[in-house]
Amino acid sequence: MKEVDGRVESGSVGVRLDPDLRTAAVAARRLLVEHGFEEIADRGWSQMRSRCPTPAVVVIGEVNRGKSSLVNALLESPEVSPVGVDLTTSAYLRFVRAGDELSAGDARLIFAGRSVRRVNAEEVAAWITEDGAHVQDSEVDMLPLGAEIAVDAAILRHVQLVDTPGSGGLDTRHARLALEAVGAASVLLLVCDSAAPLTSTELRFLEEASREVDSILLVANKIDKNPRHWRLVVEEDRRLLARYAPRFAGSEVWGVSARYAATALSQTSGERRDALLRLSGVPALAEHLVRHAIAPDVGVAKGLRILYSGLRELDAHVTANRRAASGHPSMHKELIAQREHLQRCREREGQWREYLQRDLSILQSDMADSLERKLDRLQSDWRAKIEASHLEVMRRSRQLFVAEMTADIEVLMGELSVEFSTGLNRVVESLFDIFPGVDIADEMPDFSDLPIRAADVKGRGQGLGDPQMVMMGFMGSSAFGPALATALGMAAASAASLGIGAAAGGVWVAVNLAFRAVKNGKSALLEWLTKTSNAVRIDVTRYIARKVNEIRPTLASAYRSRLQEAIAESKSLLASAEQAARRSQQERAETVAEWDAISASIARGMDELEAQLARLSSSAQTKPDSSKSGSSSQK
Repeated sequence: MKEVDGRVESGSVGVRLDPDLRTAAVAARRLLVEHGFEEIADRGWSQMRSRCPTPAVVVIGEVNRGKSSLVNALLESPEVSPVGVDLTTSAYLRFVRAGDELSAGDARLIFAGRSVRRVNAEEVAAWITEDGAHVQDSEVDMLPLGAEIAVDAAILRHVQLVDTPGSGGLDTRHARLALEAVGAASVLLLVCDSAAPLTSTELRFLEEASREVDSILLVANKIDKNPRHWRLVVEEDRRLLARYAPRFAGSEVWGVSARYAATALSQTSGERRDALLRLSGVPALAEHLVRHAIAPDVGVAKGLRILYSGLRELDAHVTANRRAASGHPSMHKELIAQREHLQRCREREGQWREYLQRDLSILQSDMADSLERKLDRLQSDWRAKIEASHLEVMRRSRQLFVAEMTADIEVLMGELSVEFSTGLNRVVESLFDIFPGVDIADEMPDFSDLPIRAADVKGRGQGLGDPQMVMMGFMGSSAFGPALATALGMAAASAASLGIGAAAGGVWVAVNLAFRAVKNGKSALLEWLTKTSNAVRIDVTRYIARKVNEIRPTLASAYRSRLQEAIAESKSLLASAEQAARRSQQERAETVAEWDAISASIARGMDELEAQLARLSSSAQTKPDSSKSGSSSQK
């Protein structure tokens, strides 16, 4: 990481480290290092300097709301995102800043197994639209799950834009997959109608989306078609939000015209062009999106919190030593009681291990029950969809069935990963209650090393599981596991600590088997679904058992290590207390004063870090003046 004009570059987004913030962080780190807390000091400083992914604005909306037209207007390009045709129900378009990795006008098609094909951006539509040449080609078995397109647009210097699938209307699954595909989504932008209030579908979507996303912005498009009354519609939208989606009652509703913006962008520079752009409201919306999406650097804020936590630990250490140095008789008694308690904990370590075995066994059983429920629901939902679909539709759009089933399996895996990690944290918090702050992030499950076995469909799908397919699948598992999760965007979990590279190899095999199975009719596809679900059940169960067996000795070792450290510190404090009791009152006072000086430095450091964290949080919540909103610009 490097500094440019006082700004620390973090991923594609720089976060300004002003002198006050830098001074506070450096002082806290120096204080920790001086008193033997190098590990947490280095961890906090490293986190502050870690790369932060570019935040994303994910655009979603009902059919015919002008969603893709708005994306093109924000990108200042009229034809980058396909308009007037539907995307496949699984494919997303991610627009990123052109650079060394991908030049402007170039694109990457992302397939299952994380295989990537570079194409010209103009070729993308043929691969991802329902009427695209490759989609309609019966000889093409594998279609991309998404595409990444490089564009030289001003807004992409700060955020990435994601255009969600267009067919099928609003679907919370579209939003969830798109949000998690980018791994750093900051804003979900819902494009609605400026001529009519929010529909029941949109309100239901907002209610469901409130469980998936933190920030939603509503944009009423096509205000040019309702110039007199669109503001009344927006006011009604606000009332509906307050009644049916109260969490987003305070969300801003912007009025824009993507058509005005497109017309302006087609003209040469001049006053008329600028006036039409202002009238469209799109530039003001783009400015707001950048401000709203770019929250304080997550790495910087997290690093400050780690340093703050370190100062709290140091403060507890200093307080204990100060009390020991005071030579007060009560302190001596407390330290003896603490030492005896720790010794009893060591003597009962065998019993503690039994508790660990019990709690991990309960967690393993709970995970098995959750897996069974999720698989039953997945199979039931997909059986209904398959049975309700005409064979000709399935053949014409087979990639839609297969990609969505693959996505659902990945979502299931990600949900299990979150549940498993949450359960492990509960076990640790319960059993390590005398040693708060135990970090087991490295032991958190991510399912990335789980190669789900693909089902070998028989009968009408005879020969689908040929050795070459299986071998390619396992190659995919080792090479593309973590990356596929990013492409598909499954599961709401922190990528840094949990990850979701769910069985890429097995899923890749399953995808190919399903493409072939769907050509052989519903029965073959249903059989594939059943057998693949059974394979998931067996392999995930084995994986969880293996993970539990791996983490049990790790936790036991961590407990013993923490216990030994606590006993050693207790002995040291007791020795200090006994030594202080033999010193003169003046000597004790001088030693206490030294500890007080250190404590005062710690308090000042914690106050400074608190102030910086509050300032970062405040800047994230600051909204632009209402005079800059798209709504106001229409007056």
